[in-house]
Amino acid sequence: MEGEKYVGTVCWFDAKLGYGFISRADERDIFVHWSDITCKGFKTLKKGQEVAYSIGLNNRKQPKAVDVVVIGEGDAAEDQEAEEADDAG
Repeated sequence: MEGEKYVGTVCWFDAKLGYGFISRADERDIFVHWSDITCKGFKTLKKGQEVAYSIGLNNRKQPKAVDVVVIGEGDAAEDQEAEEADDAG
């Protein structure tokens, strides 16, 4: 399980709380914490983003997404900065 890469879609992610869930085909959604996101800048995800990830275990031995990387679009931090600039202007 650990080390294998999977692909899923972000169900939701709350940047203020720092966590969310990724949907997986034919399986339960998997938890994702901001500290397991691999990107430059502010680590966040957006609903609908496609991501690649591995599966690790949290401190209660439950599965969680680790080494999470957004696939096929710009960096999530860059998208967040662009949205904030649009809102400010």
